[in-house]
Amino acid sequence: MAEDIFELKPGMYGLNVNIRALLRRFASGGKKNPTLIVAERFLSIFEDHGVAISQIPRLVPNLSLDQLQNPESLRPALTPEILRDTARLFQIKLSWLEGITDQIYDYDFFYKDPWRFFDDFRKLNREDFFSPIAVFCSTTKLNYEGGRGQLIVPVLREKCAQFGDNVIYRYHIYDEFDWGYQKCRIQLKAMVRILEKKLKVPVVPMYQINKKILKGIESGRIVPRQYYGREKTDPSLEDYSLSPEESAVSKEADELPIVLNYIKAYKLDDNEKISRLFKKRFF
Repeated sequence: MAEDIFELKPGMYGLNVNIRALLRRFASGGKKNPTLIVAERFLSIFEDHGVAISQIPRLVPNLSLDQLQNPESLRPALTPEILRDTARLFQIKLSWLEGITDQIYDYDFFYKDPWRFFDDFRKLNREDFFSPIAVFCSTTKLNYEGGRGQLIVPVLREKCAQFGDNVIYRYHIYDEFDWGYQKCRIQLKAMVRILEKKLKVPVVPMYQINKKILKGIESGRIVPRQYYGREKTDPSLEDYSLSPEESAVSKEADELPIVLNYIKAYKLDDNEKISRLFKKRFF
């Protein structure tokens, strides 16, 4: 049975457009015009970030509701400037919007370079949500004796718009870490300890998702928004970097001396360096 393009859903938006059904309806007519892909992706990227079609003109004032009725009516209105501004708003690849690549994000990395992550972190607008950092993982229980394949993908999120209580975020995705590989694990523990003890970011939630979706996020092909709030692991990531005296649910505390050595080796506890980076005194 065909999906309804217009559907009535409870919530703040009332009548909604089922973008996925709409795009499939347009795609069913044969070979697709390449320029239509641009319009389809434009609509879908707003939906994937939680923006209703009726709200798009608030972020892209040059577009009208008439133009946003469907990909066909939208296509002539999409200028290079609108595409560039949209890519900048969500920090996605312009080439994805243009239909050139399937990769939505340029994912980043900070393995063996923890200061690279802290530099990204300091640039965030951190005033509007509690924890800008989360990790998505392929297991509900991390275990340093569990071997390879315990994959973790760190993600930063930052507010880019707000409509009432609906906060719209952009995402910064990093290459995966494997908890079963000690060098990865120790680096993560050291960085999270600095976040908790020095920068006062006390919670780094972990969300368990299957490996296929995790790989999709890590490769920059999936917007991670819908996977926040899924099954959250307990404890949080920082509890793996704290002693039993510091956390009642401390885990793997016997590795803490190695973590502290890593912090010294990379000077992560250097108050002067942190103060210069964050423009704030930490001592």
